[in-house]
Amino acid sequence: MKCKVLNGYAQIGDIVTVISYGDEKRYLYKVIGFQQYEGTPQIRYRKVIPATLELFPDTVGSWMNFNEALIELKIIHKSKKSFLKRIFGV
Repeated sequence: MKCKVLNGYAQIGDIVTVISYGDEKRYLYKVIGFQQYEGTPQIRYRKVIPATLELFPDTVGSWMNFNEALIELKIIHKSKKSFLKRIFGV
């Protein structure tokens, strides 16, 4: 599954930024999945450490519906992992 954002389609493992927060290099998030909430598709993401792009420990994920993501999220780095690695971490 993928979600349309400002500059392409975000998939699991991609690094995105929320443009309304301002500084792109400071507010980086990794797409960790997709879900449906009451019939509305949502993208799930979690904050990463900008220098290493590793997930911040002990942070909870956030979510945004696809319509909002289309105007709020921008891809900063595309994941080069295969589909199975993105899903199962293999």
